[in-house]
Amino acid sequence: MNAKAPFALYEALRNVNVEPDKAKAVVEALETDMETHLATKQDITLVTKEIALVESRILSRMYQAMLVQGFTIIGAIIAVLKIFG
Repeated sequence: MNAKAPFALYEALRNVNVEPDKAKAVVEALETDMETHLATKQDITLVTKEIALVESRILSRMYQAMLVQGFTIIGAIIAVLKIFG
C-alpha cells in the first residue's frame, strides 16, 4: 500500500466506530497480506522477462530440431535417389 492508504483505512474504520486496536489489526493484516500475496509491477516485469527468455530458448531448440529433421529428410531423399536412380 502507498503511505497514505493504511492511515486512510484506519481512519475509515474508526469513523464507523471500530475500536482502535481492531482497526489497527485490520490495517496490519491487510498490509501483511498485500506484501506477501500480491505481485508488484516489478515482480510482473521480472516474470515477463523470464518467460520471454524461456520462450526464446524453446524456439531456438525447436528451430534446431527442425533443421536436423530437414537435413535427415534431404539425406534420405539423396540415398533413395542413389539407390533407385
